Amino acid sequence: MKADPNRPVKRSFSFSGSDKKILHDIVQGLRRAGVPSVRNGTVLRAFAYLNSATEMFSAAVLLDRDLKVGAGSGDRYDPPPLTADLAQADVDKLADVGVELHAKNIASTHSFIMRALLRSAPDMKILVTQMRRFQQEVPRRPRASKKSHARS
Repeated sequence: MKADPNRPVKRSFSFSGSDKKILHDIVQGLRRAGVPSVRNGTVLRAFAYLNSATEMFSAAVLLDRDLKVGAGSGDRYDPPPLTADLAQADVDKLADVGVELHAKNIASTHSFIMRALLRSAPDMKILVTQMRRFQQEVPRRPRASKKSHARS
């Protein structure tokens, strides 16, 4: 039996300080542009959903090339990791891209692919359009209230 492609799967992504700054700048830019309910996890979910496997692969190849010549090689992992609930289909897409990258001798993780997408993000005007499309196509899951977590 195949897993429901829309089932949310919690994924954590390890980023460097500069990656987190890029994500922060994207979130702030989207908020300034009037896109509602934008958080780090929303952007990560949108990037996984909106980018095709080919776009993910291309961005990762270019990031690998840049890192091999030293661009951004001084970046270190900046804890804690960021977590987002991705659709199972998007997790599968990241995994498939990882397999393709390994076939080309490019070591990668889901975090590496997501870093590549952040670093190759389009300009804010395009991002605003993409984020609005994402919010229409993928309804926001309600957040659990504190009462629902209370112990009885």
